[in-house]
Amino acid sequence: MNKSRFIVVLLLVFLVAGIGTYTYYRFNPIININTKIIELDEKTQENYNNIDKSQKNNYKKLEFTLNI
Repeated sequence: MNKSRFIVVLLLVFLVAGIGTYTYYRFNPIININTKIIELDEKTQENYNNIDKSQKNNYKKLEFTLNI
């Protein structure tokens, strides 16, 4: 009788810990955002024909990664 009561209490503790962990990660997701601003190289600048040569240095490449 005493051993079965211990097993039931142990299972209830694991159940409560599992439910608590699930609800925490359900309502507080892990989100990572990485952002880079990169200068355009000569080869990439040649692809844009409508950019004046004097304004080519004003353009940058924005690269970001979103992990949920």
